[in-house]
Amino acid sequence: MRKFYGLMVAVSLLLIACDKQERQVGFAESGTDSLRWEQGLQWRKEQKYTEALRVLDTLVRAGEGSFVFPAIRQMMALYTLSGQREKGEEYFLERSRSEKEGNEYRRELLIAAAQLAFEADRDSMALKLLTEAQLYPAKEVPERLLFFYRIAGGIYMFCDKEKERSIATFQKAIEIMEKYGDTEGMGMQCMGRLASIYRAEGRYDEGIEMCYKILEAGKYSGNTESIARASSELAYFYGVLGEVEKALEWSGQAIQVCKEKREMASVLADLYRARSNWLNESERFSEAMECLRLADSCYKIVGNERARLFARMNGALYRLNVPDSLARGIEILQTVMGDNQFKALPLRHQYSTQFELGRGLLMAGHRKEGLSLVREAAAWYEQQEDVEMQDYVYAFLTDYYARNGFDRELANCFPLYRNVRDTLFKREKVRFMVAANVKFETEKKEQQNRILVADLALHKRTIQYYIAFGLFFICLAVALLIWLWMRQRALQLKRTIDRMRIKAQEEELHNLLKSQWELNRKNEELRAEIESALNRITTEEGVKPGIMSVLGSLSPRLLTEQEEIKFRQSFNGIYPDFMRMLRKRFPAVSKNEELICMLIYRGSSSEEIAFALGISKESVNKARYRIRKKLNLSKETTLDDWVKEITS
Repeated sequence: MRKFYGLMVAVSLLLIACDKQERQVGFAESGTDSLRWEQGLQWRKEQKYTEALRVLDTLVRAGEGSFVFPAIRQMMALYTLSGQREKGEEYFLERSRSEKEGNEYRRELLIAAAQLAFEADRDSMALKLLTEAQLYPAKEVPERLLFFYRIAGGIYMFCDKEKERSIATFQKAIEIMEKYGDTEGMGMQCMGRLASIYRAEGRYDEGIEMCYKILEAGKYSGNTESIARASSELAYFYGVLGEVEKALEWSGQAIQVCKEKREMASVLADLYRARSNWLNESERFSEAMECLRLADSCYKIVGNERARLFARMNGALYRLNVPDSLARGIEILQTVMGDNQFKALPLRHQYSTQFELGRGLLMAGHRKEGLSLVREAAAWYEQQEDVEMQDYVYAFLTDYYARNGFDRELANCFPLYRNVRDTLFKREKVRFMVAANVKFETEKKEQQNRILVADLALHKRTIQYYIAFGLFFICLAVALLIWLWMRQRALQLKRTIDRMRIKAQEEELHNLLKSQWELNRKNEELRAEIESALNRITTEEGVKPGIMSVLGSLSPRLLTEQEEIKFRQSFNGIYPDFMRMLRKRFPAVSKNEELICMLIYRGSSSEEIAFALGISKESVNKARYRIRKKLNLSKETTLDDWVKEITS
């Protein structure tokens, strides 16, 4: 991630320097060159990059005058803004071979080509051009020297695995600044970058000391931009050390400095973006998004569409951390990746964004698409030997595989993650030990301080390991608890549904029996009344037999086949084990005896059973007697007790 944010800072510093050049280039030279310069600056503000490049090209081809060097710097920034880095690289190489401007400004033209090659992810070409530029003698012009060392140090900073060359280059720039004075703040920009390297190398004491030197120099010279940058870098230091509140405090001071001057809108935008990162770490997402909104408005003022694109990308990344905004964050990243301006960014930015999109898709449950993007980004970082980004990606994949139970993938990924962590650990340990040995040979006190810093950093790294593994196991525990809770909820819901179903079936069974009882009871009452009336009727031919026929039709009615099926279904739904246990203990049971046993199990009396089945009470008692006989029940055991104990 350091390369990602470092390049953004580099571009911002370049644009700021160009803005200051606009103000500081004098217009004493009247005539065509001055008008062309002003026209080029105006077209740049209107984002007419092609027209601006064409006008500034005429100034560069002139090969002499005070506008040549500012035009080179301005064109380098325009090629970056327009996404034409390769074309810009070719242009500056061509101009460096020209006998006219190449003789005087060959060193600056080559370093400009190297910067554009670096931004296009052609690191080897950038280093080659930088080496070629150093073959030509440097002009003793402070602003040109500082321009060269600032870009050279930045390329070494991001292309070299070890930082010795970048540190030495920035120290040369600081020496020039101390000898000739700072020009356009480029010297203090080099001090700021050197502080950034010290932060990346874990040399926090030297980095913080450098920031305070920048603050002192800025207050002395009135360079508010440098004060803002140093305050911002101090905020970064405290952010790395875990003191987020101090980081927010220093970034707030830097923002207040920049607000006082409208021309520092670009610096202010970068500060808002940096502040949003720390607010995001503090899970103050709404404030972080507000800072990004302010950053976007500042970038809009200065016409920096590329920086606005980065702000949109940052906003999308923050949304990925908020469940309610996850879908919106994914949508923004997908839109950004389809933008032509995004496709013109260096590959390191594209793959970083691709990884974050893959991470968001995995969080949203799109496993196949998300893993494809994340693994492709991991492969690219492995190819580039970017150990820090590999550590970031593999840490995420390891956690994702563990949380989702992908044991085979976890077994393949964890050794890679462990190797990367070991590499980082060994690299930092070696750096600290070398620094300690050098300090021991030069000065005992510095050596003691270095060992102390190394031990603190090593202890902090060890604590981070413990925290990482602790968080990993906490996540596993939380996931298990959530699973158990959801399983318990599911079981409770199932039991509730079963109770409701049984209650409905019980009610249906009760209504069926009740209707049968009522029907048979009324038939019995009506039959009794008719029989009583018949006893008082004379036996006329045809009358009494007809009435007897009607009377026969009013006899208690047995359950129909459909009613019996419905009764059995409802009963089995309520008491699913009864029939299985009854038939197991009473194999010779008949269908009618099953019905009687079912009604006994429900607690029905003989009279209720008679009404339900449409038979007489005597028939019920006989059936009960037959069942007892088949079961060989003793006199002490009642049939009701035996039936109710079947399922116990």
